[in-house]
Formats: sequence, C-alpha cells, structure tokens
Amino acid sequence: MKHKGIIYYVQRYRPRDEAVSKEVRQLAIFLKKMHIPTVIHDLHLSNFSKIIIKKKYISYHFLFYPFTSLFIRFFSRRYDIRHIYTNLGDLPYLTMINKRPLVLTGCASSNIKKIKRRVNRLKNVSKIIVETEKQKKQLISIG
Repeated sequence: MKHKGIIYYVQRYRPRDEAVSKEVRQLAIFLKKMHIPTVIHDLHLSNFSKIIIKKKYISYHFLFYPFTSLFIRFFSRRYDIRHIYTNLGDLPYLTMINKRPLVLTGCASSNIKKIKRRVNRLKNVSKIIVETEKQKKQLISIG
C-alpha cells in the first residue's frame, strides 16, 4: 500500500528563526528521504496578502482561518496522518480536523484553564506528545 503521507499543521512557520519550525522542517526532510509525502500547512501573522500554495507547503494569514474550515477538513483527508504542532490550549486546527489518526505535539506551555476548556477537543486526538514534564502533569491532572 502506498503511503498517502503526513501533513503538519503549524502556526507561524519560520524554520530559519524558530525551534519548533526547525523541528517540523527536519521531520519533513527525513520523511521525504523515506519516500513518505509530506506537506506543511501554516497559519502566519506577517503579511496579510502573503498566500503560498505549493506542493509541499501551504501558508496564509491567520485572518483567513475561519473561512478555510472546509478546505482544511477536505485537504487533511488526503493524508494518512495529521500532525498538529502547537500548545495544548491552542484551538485553530483542533476544531477542524476530526479524522484520525491525529497527533498533537504540545510544543509550548499553556495556561491550565485554557487546556481545561479544550479537553473535549483533546480527547479526539489519537496521540498527544508533550515536550515538558509540566505539560505532562497538566494533562494528567485534567484526565
């Protein structure tokens, strides 16, 4: 069976300047060497008119996010795995991607109250990966 691949959902993808973006970029490079198709989907805050749609990279301003729900849902079905890189309390992609497997890497700290408000969305995630002991304790404390 041919791999349909993996799509990474990130916010503010800046691999030259930011560690999480570098991590996602390195994963995409590795998977490409393994012949597994990879796409990076980015919401950014820089230039409102900056919209990039390429084979391996999609990027547009965060203000368009509410209008792209159907696009994201449809587009994500083309991939075996959807992997979101964000903090545990962040919401954009969790509300739009229901298909499994869905992986979430909590790559930044978040307020516990915010995480509690998102707990129902987090329960739809197949696998949650955290990068700190604090995040692990927060998730365990809310079940």
